Amino acid sequence: MYRYWCMSSELRRVDLVTFLEVVEAGSVQAAARRHGISRTTIQRRLDRLRSALDAPPLFESRPGRKRLLLSAEGHEVARRARVLVDHWARSAVSLRDAVAGPRRVRVGTLAGSFDLLADVVADAWTGPEAVGLAVVELPEDRLLSALAAGEVDVAFGTRRAETPAGLRFYGLGSLGWAAIVPAASADAFADPLGVEDLADTPLVVLSAGPARARIDAWFAGAAGGPLVPTYAFEAGSTPRLVEMVGRGFGVGLVTRFRLAFLSDAVAVRCLRSEPAPLVAGYYVRSGAALPAHVRRWVGRVRQRFLTLAAAEGGPQNA
Repeated sequence: MYRYWCMSSELRRVDLVTFLEVVEAGSVQAAARRHGISRTTIQRRLDRLRSALDAPPLFESRPGRKRLLLSAEGHEVARRARVLVDHWARSAVSLRDAVAGPRRVRVGTLAGSFDLLADVVADAWTGPEAVGLAVVELPEDRLLSALAAGEVDVAFGTRRAETPAGLRFYGLGSLGWAAIVPAASADAFADPLGVEDLADTPLVVLSAGPARARIDAWFAGAAGGPLVPTYAFEAGSTPRLVEMVGRGFGVGLVTRFRLAFLSDAVAVRCLRSEPAPLVAGYYVRSGAALPAHVRRWVGRVRQRFLTLAAAEGGPQNA
């Protein structure tokens, strides 16, 4: 027989989400580490949830066990909380879609990667096919979660090893690689460069993301055996990476698409072998059909990509 609780205070979504995070992680401490929240904050939210539900303890503690066990009431709260949180997420997406309007497109792009879109975004504001755009640059770890939450309609980036549930990826083309070196000391670097040439050279790399993963794997899989690179500067975006190479912090590895946007402070060197190519493209929510005028705009983005690819002799159709 179910017990019905009377809410003695406001029930908050953040408290339900935190409760589910603790359930998944197995303990308050593990949830705090995983989500970067203090244990004090988590405990306060759990206490507030229990107070809002006027519920008995949601977890059972047993001697010798580090992992928390749900009480019978905790199991019921977890079951219903998952439904509520999922419903909230889907409703929030629908609300954002409705408010955005039929001709307004919310575009998410990786920080530092807007160069690909800049021209077609400017063109999108004029002419009979004018499209209202709202563009936001997002870090790697926020791009797809923003799309899933309905904060953006289209997310431009590179293909992940696994496409998150509820999203679909459409490729624009593959991205080959080149090295960039400080122009002031360019004569000191061979052309082309090999992976072994770069093993003992200070490098400027991105701090995270698919590009960094490809570079790490390239050194680890070198033909002569694994190499340990020297990362002198870890940048948060590709433009910052290019800037720091130009200022003499080291050699950078960039996709050949980036070569169209370099400053005079750096020089280009080819590579004898390359990291595995990235695949550029865009993500949309599964089942969320883009309007015809948005699809035409995305087509212009694709054409822009292919034009840059032909100019640099690098990316190929994906």
